[in-house]
Amino acid sequence: MTRLAFCVDMQGRATQTRISQSSGHGSLDEAALECVLKKAQPLPLSSRGRCFVAPIAFGAGI
Repeated sequence: MTRLAFCVDMQGRATQTRISQSSGHGSLDEAALECVLKKAQPLPLSSRGRCFVAPIAFGAGI
């Protein structure tokens, strides 16, 4: 499992995105980053920016 740390600005864009805990597999870590940076945006809007740490898991049947 990869843990991503990121903030969401008031326009729903992910900022300050980084891997806070690696899965141990670089390709899975990069795929997790791509999910947030390219595929999950725009994220829900907020009246102020917020920061999160989210677990991203890949696997058969997940």
